[in-house]
Amino acid sequence: MANHVHFSVMFHQINDEAKNKLNELYERIRQNGEAWFGDMFVDGKELTYEESEKYSWTNENIGPKWCYFEDWDEDGFNGYSAWSPPNVGVQNLLGILEDYDPNIITSICYEDEGPNFIGADVFW
Repeated sequence: MANHVHFSVMFHQINDEAKNKLNELYERIRQNGEAWFGDMFVDGKELTYEESEKYSWTNENIGPKWCYFEDWDEDGFNGYSAWSPPNVGVQNLLGILEDYDPNIITSICYEDEGPNFIGADVFW
């Protein structure tokens, strides 16, 4: 069984246009069980919900083999993932949001339940 890594992502500087896009991406998250990080990237054309759940896609685009949200709003989100924090997913999300706010500043803090490691990263 994978160790859970609990994480918290905060948007320290984000303009209204990027917040609107973020909220639009949040609306893609299915509410029928655990909230899957990959749902935010589903567009129904290039990526379907089923494809976003595949190990290969998740590993390449989110980082850990699975990653769930517990809470989310325009200030940030938190959740848990397997073995590592979802830094790749955060960077991919910021790649989208930077089109709306090139000055966005974001951080992620994370802690392994082991406890094997803790850490934090800042993206600007």
